[in-house]
Amino acid sequence: MYQLFQDSIITTVAPVTKTVDLTPFDGALGSIIFRNYSTYDQWSVYVDDIFVGDPNAEIVEPAEWTYVNDITDPNYTIEGLTPETKYEVQVMGYNEADESDWCDIVEFTTLADTPTILLGDVNDDGEVSIADITALIDYLLGGYTGPFNEDNANVDQDDTISIADVTALIDMLLG
Repeated sequence: MYQLFQDSIITTVAPVTKTVDLTPFDGALGSIIFRNYSTYDQWSVYVDDIFVGDPNAEIVEPAEWTYVNDITDPNYTIEGLTPETKYEVQVMGYNEADESDWCDIVEFTTLADTPTILLGDVNDDGEVSIADITALIDYLLGGYTGPFNEDNANVDQDDTISIADVTALIDMLLG
């Protein structure tokens, strides 16, 4: 309930809820806007408690700030970030005499992980060797049971694993 002041009369009014179905836009980026009107002598509207999202979703509080102090190099790499995650960064400078204000928050989202492809590393041991030729031949004959990386095994890049990949792998190793 809220009170409405109109022409010096106070009226108690039930809050108004407006629901908009956004399911046609699921997964898309967009904006929601609203405005607050006031006329000079009649009434005012105050918008409060706006919620956008799934009402059943778990509310996740922002994490605590992580401070990295005593950086002396003008270039700094933030390591260990989680893929596809939104982050906020602020910077402040200081010396013996004084310190600056924190800069405005800069927001960014990390990219998705991309798998590393090492063409020819069929057995996924991190190197290309004769063991990969053996693994590829055994795979094609149906007898290979070890680790097998299909992206790395497609040496000729034709999207099919075949004897042509064995030939390309041998050529690669012989240089």
